[in-house]
Amino acid sequence: MQTYQHEPEDLLEHALPPKEEEEMPQTMYVYLTLVMMRYLLQAFYIVSDLYAAVTCVDCHLQVTRNLFSLLTLVWAPLACYKTFRKQTWGWILLFWMSAYNVISAVVSLLPLWMYGFATTQSGVFFVLNGILDTALVIYLWRSHVAEVFNVGSKIKYMTVLAAIGGSILLSVLITLSSYWEYSPGL
Repeated sequence: MQTYQHEPEDLLEHALPPKEEEEMPQTMYVYLTLVMMRYLLQAFYIVSDLYAAVTCVDCHLQVTRNLFSLLTLVWAPLACYKTFRKQTWGWILLFWMSAYNVISAVVSLLPLWMYGFATTQSGVFFVLNGILDTALVIYLWRSHVAEVFNVGSKIKYMTVLAAIGGSILLSVLITLSSYWEYSPGL
């Protein structure tokens, strides 16, 4: 009776060859190294901006933007850790983070195209981030990379929809919070 309570794989464990674990492509390590280097640079800028915002006496404190910056300090390392562990959530977080950065870069370029002024601080940093994020989104979308993380087409499309919806929602929240914080009558 005891033997029938086990799964068939458990009974044949010694007879079957061991399951081969999918290897993470070497290019994924290069991308993750670049993401972590960029994250460290962003963390430096975020911490210095937060310090300046907290210590400034007569400045407007942009709450939504600063809260999102604090979230970036948490979820970027979490995404890289989960990706190194080849977990599905690592792929989802890394893809969402990169897709959000691409969408927000396009949104921040709209004033330049429409009104002729730039809203970014450093053009070179902006372009390099855009290239890195676009390349990472395209690379993660490839089926052989997604298979390493056990990501199917349904998860891919749901992640794209979440990235688009989340980007639009966060852009609206940041814009509204900037409007409310700088409007003297509200």
